[in-house]
Amino acid sequence: MKVIVFTIIMCMITNIALANSLHDLFTMIPYDRQLHFTWSFVLAVTIGILTNNPIIGLALVVSLGLAKEYLIDSKPDLTDLAYGIVGALLGSIIAGK
Repeated sequence: MKVIVFTIIMCMITNIALANSLHDLFTMIPYDRQLHFTWSFVLAVTIGILTNNPIIGLALVVSLGLAKEYLIDSKPDLTDLAYGIVGALLGSIIAGK
């Protein structure tokens, strides 16, 4: 599981290695995608800890992300969904420790 998460993260941040400064790092990832990652992470950690089951946190956050992209947005953005899923995966790993 850790290898899969690591591989996903490395695929998503290949451009980050090219950043010359911290400012470049944050401007390379659009703000909207940063929010998807951050809130998915926070929700997965919170739900995972409160329920004492990180899988429930992961499932709920991924379900919320899918619902948001396909029911609320007029045009689903799969990249936003991917950032949310990676944030939820990392959050559930942290909640499971």
